[in-house]
Amino acid sequence: MADLTRHILEDVGAWPERLGYNDAWGSGEYRADCPEETMHCLSPMGVLFTIVFTYLGFALLVVGTMWNANIVDKLSEIRQEWRRLRGMM
Repeated sequence: MADLTRHILEDVGAWPERLGYNDAWGSGEYRADCPEETMHCLSPMGVLFTIVFTYLGFALLVVGTMWNANIVDKLSEIRQEWRRLRGMM
């Protein structure tokens, strides 16, 4: 959602792609002086939005899914059942 918001702000002109005084804070994903769009040409905002926010989103998705599945309690129940079956209790 962060990258979509960045695109929308850039499209409506609220956050320009290039700022005259400091391109690092502009909304552009790639540096202006780089001829191709590769990982090596990402601007600071490109790194933040493309790499950091993407993997942070994946991590939050995994945590939220496990939280919703109540995985901690289920693993505790499996541990108790394992001990009961092995005669450890």
